[in-house]
Amino acid sequence: MNRNQFLANTALLTGASLLKGNDVFSANLAEGGDKLTDETGKFVLGALPYSDTFLEPFMPADVLKLHYTAHH
Repeated sequence: MNRNQFLANTALLTGASLLKGNDVFSANLAEGGDKLTDETGKFVLGALPYSDTFLEPFMPADVLKLHYTAHH
């Protein structure tokens, strides 16, 4: 296999892995899109697609909540 074949195969495999969409973010997009605004055009902060404790032990639930509600 030469360099060009390797790059072509890598591009095909990467594209195929992106098309499957079994993760939670792809499911959100499939259910009607990632809505950032409501009907009046105001910014809406939707619920996280995972629980508050999902990132523990790397990020405590209270830090995640603070970051998501205050920063975003």
